Amino acid sequence: MDEEILLIDQIRQYKQVLEKNGILPDLVPENDDNKAREHLNKEVINTERDYVSDLETMIEVYYEPLFVKGIISEVERDTLFANVTELLPLNKNKILARFEEILTQAEMNGIPISQVNFGDVFLELADHLRVYSEYCSNQPNALAELSRLRNENQDFASFVSDAMLKEERVKGLDINSYLIKPVQRLCKYPLLLREMIKLTKDTDVEYTKLQEAAQKLGVTVTEVNEIQRRAEAIKQQAIDRIIDIGDSIDGGEFLDLGGDRNRSLVRDGEVMRVIKNKLDSKIRKMWLFNNLLVIAVPFKKSKKGKDYKYEYSVHLKNCTPVDLGDMDDLSHLILIKDRSGELEEITLSCYDLQDKIGWIKTIRTKIKEYQKMEMMRIKNTKPNMTRPLRTMSTSQLQRRNSSTRKTNSVPGSRNIAQIYLNAFHSANILFGDELHVPGPPKDDNKDWEEIQKPMFTYPPQWEDWLLYKTQDNLDYYYNITTKTTTWDKPKGAVF
Repeated sequence: MDEEILLIDQIRQYKQVLEKNGILPDLVPENDDNKAREHLNKEVINTERDYVSDLETMIEVYYEPLFVKGIISEVERDTLFANVTELLPLNKNKILARFEEILTQAEMNGIPISQVNFGDVFLELADHLRVYSEYCSNQPNALAELSRLRNENQDFASFVSDAMLKEERVKGLDINSYLIKPVQRLCKYPLLLREMIKLTKDTDVEYTKLQEAAQKLGVTVTEVNEIQRRAEAIKQQAIDRIIDIGDSIDGGEFLDLGGDRNRSLVRDGEVMRVIKNKLDSKIRKMWLFNNLLVIAVPFKKSKKGKDYKYEYSVHLKNCTPVDLGDMDDLSHLILIKDRSGELEEITLSCYDLQDKIGWIKTIRTKIKEYQKMEMMRIKNTKPNMTRPLRTMSTSQLQRRNSSTRKTNSVPGSRNIAQIYLNAFHSANILFGDELHVPGPPKDDNKDWEEIQKPMFTYPPQWEDWLLYKTQDNLDYYYNITTKTTTWDKPKGAVF
């Protein structure tokens, strides 16, 4: 391989010497068609190189670090990037490598780039590009997942923002620009091939190859587009069904079932309710979503477009299904408990034993999945202080500090004060005596190390727990010292 490269360099040097001395004639007369073909061939190979480089950037800057650093889970990674790791070796080792192989052979034989033929590569392309069907069909899911991660995962949002601003390879582009590149590249190949056919004489052997490649590639792209269209249609149908369920429940408007684009219907069916140890005569309809369990009573006749009357719902975070066994004339019983204690328990009777086992197993599985995802999200969420800091001078801050030392007698309140005061001192080091004025502190003679020390010391038994809420308005607690979270209310002060 090294000898081959050396030979190519020698040929280029000889060619330059001959051209400089006017000895080497033009092998191909200069005309507009040759210039256009040269430009097109350069575009084909250069854009393929750029695309392979973009795939490498997507994997090395986003795909691998986001997962390895624990910022996103394996499920989130696969939803976001699909099979991008299959696309890179395909385009790098089979498509780009073939383009460069043909170009290298042409240079060794002294053939100008305007006369290089890529018909064989485009013929092979059609079969290779079927791998893109999985990636393209996943695009709606990827874009929805990207939006969710930006809103719910602060570490993710910070990572992709920093990459865009600081990572040179990213070239200032947002992650969304990289996620869409494989789809754009797939659509680009037929356009390049169409231009190549226009610039090829219909009497050339290459013309027949390009026509055949265009037909095969057109079929492949159509297949991929159809798979993507069907995936989008299926996803939209699922969303529409959830919206229809919400619209059919009278009194269930507050559930806003269709408002969560990531909500999915897992199972639905009919159950009976046990009231005061007796089986109620009315059949209930029960829907299990990936984060919610809803029960409603069917109307005998639809009322103003509503088919059901809302009866009960419990979030999976608080839901516990209990197998009650059989009692007297009652069989196949399930007790639905709300661990928050805010809702009453509800006893249901299933159609048969198999139906009961299916409900309990599915509910428990979805509860575990939800809790795992929620704890992952909380782990990746850095609670931040949203209370604004007033602009004040160092002397004003010192007076405030002295008053704080005198009145700070409530366990736990020192956490908030210390966070703000330390943050202000750090800001003063960077921004000066007034927060909005650049320069070093004027009234404070302490050096960097002394300013960085904690301003107060407190008994270690006081806990640093802060209360937060999830997007579903559920309470959880965050320890600012150990950076751990818990659903259960801890001992110690909570603010």
